[in-house]
Amino acid sequence: MANNNNNVIAAVELIAALERKDPPSSLDEIRSIASADPIVLKSKLVWYHHDGVTPLRVACANPQVDDAIIEYLIREWPDSVYIPSTGGMLPIHMACCAGMSIESIQRLALHHPESLEMESSLGCPLHCASISPHTSLETIQFLYEQYPKAIHCKSCRGDLPLHLSIESKLVEVVQFLAEADPKCLLVSNKYGQLPIHTAAYQGASLDILQCLASLCPESLQTKDNNGDIPLQQVACHGDFSAKQVLEYLIANKGDFDPSCLLHEFYRHKKRQNLELIRFVLEKVPESVRTKNDRGELPLHRVIKGGLFNCSFWEAGQHLHLRALVQAYPTGLFVPCRLGSTPLDTLKRSRGYSEDTKSFLEEQMRQILGGFLQRIAAKFGVPETVLEHQVLPFVL
Repeated sequence: MANNNNNVIAAVELIAALERKDPPSSLDEIRSIASADPIVLKSKLVWYHHDGVTPLRVACANPQVDDAIIEYLIREWPDSVYIPSTGGMLPIHMACCAGMSIESIQRLALHHPESLEMESSLGCPLHCASISPHTSLETIQFLYEQYPKAIHCKSCRGDLPLHLSIESKLVEVVQFLAEADPKCLLVSNKYGQLPIHTAAYQGASLDILQCLASLCPESLQTKDNNGDIPLQQVACHGDFSAKQVLEYLIANKGDFDPSCLLHEFYRHKKRQNLELIRFVLEKVPESVRTKNDRGELPLHRVIKGGLFNCSFWEAGQHLHLRALVQAYPTGLFVPCRLGSTPLDTLKRSRGYSEDTKSFLEEQMRQILGGFLQRIAAKFGVPETVLEHQVLPFVL
């Protein structure tokens, strides 16, 4: 029993050493641990709820591990290259996901050539390498040359390696996969998304979007299963760090009416980028006056989002309200099909700040100013008295 306990302790020590990244373990350290109990090199543990975790599998998940260690582990236990972990991930899948060196991936492929065609939960090794932000173009080229058919294989979500490469944010990888077979640019996943939809959805850089669009311009007008073109995907989901992305897609909008863009921004109840809202107001000023199929303005949408949610206002959404009101002050009085105005909806809301209330009062003074002046002059009533009577009623 004591000997078994010692084996487990040594195995855990080895696994921990292989996991270490700062600084990574050296080959001498790994050999030193193994020399005390060589059996640990052939151990399989339950590690972080994963069954069958071998030293090679752990090493392949750490991009800091030196290729000399990979060579040593394979030499000591050659069969470990065949042992999958949860999700059918072989060591080569793990190495590709982690973005290990091309030398390590070539070594794993040399000892198990069939693994290049074997699929895990993510797909083939090419899929795994494509999604990693730490991968190299040399690795992608090697995997493609060894198994070209992988470029057409789909993951469980229906993604090609090209779809997955968007997540890596590496333009050279995206470009290589797109140019390897441009037909992939018109292949959709299970959600009907082409690679350019995925790029728009994930907030990819302008370079990546331009790369995909230049090779397949018609993809900019292709709709996914929800009927959205890439421009709408950007508005609903994109993480905008650059206004150029939105400007580029507006310029290539095709038949899409950009005046609907603000509705696309507020389609989902999530915190939106205020700078992009202001950008749309500047580029497409008519968007603030455009109604959706329920007759609602963007003002209706942003106010409804905070109707029974104080945190909505605390998250800064009142700044969106200000931007929209400044662009279209009288929009506060425009009814939707059910007859409710943005101002009616705002009265039922709660949690917005005193600053926002003061801002709205000032907007009301500007809108009603001329009317109040005429009434005050006609009946000889001070204008301030009328303001105190009218504004509380309006707001």
